[in-house]
Amino acid sequence: MYVLAGKTSRITGGTTEDQMRLIHAADKTRNGPDEISKARKKFATETHCRRCNSSRVVKIEYSIIARLFMLFREGRHNYFCKECKWTW
Repeated sequence: MYVLAGKTSRITGGTTEDQMRLIHAADKTRNGPDEISKARKKFATETHCRRCNSSRVVKIEYSIIARLFMLFREGRHNYFCKECKWTW
């Protein structure tokens, strides 16, 4: 699920090409197509925090509070959880 969520930091090399290769390999397993389908539904729209499962998630570009928290963090994240202050 970590790879299907778009995370590449736990993949050796950390590239999107490696991620796509793993997703294609997962698609060929017995439960792969079902898992990929579930991941698409779950991660296509961010409605809950990946860390605390809170529904208080906003896109950083649309929230002033999220922008203030992002002043001292890396700026490549898109979502912000108002509950646990986590970004991804």
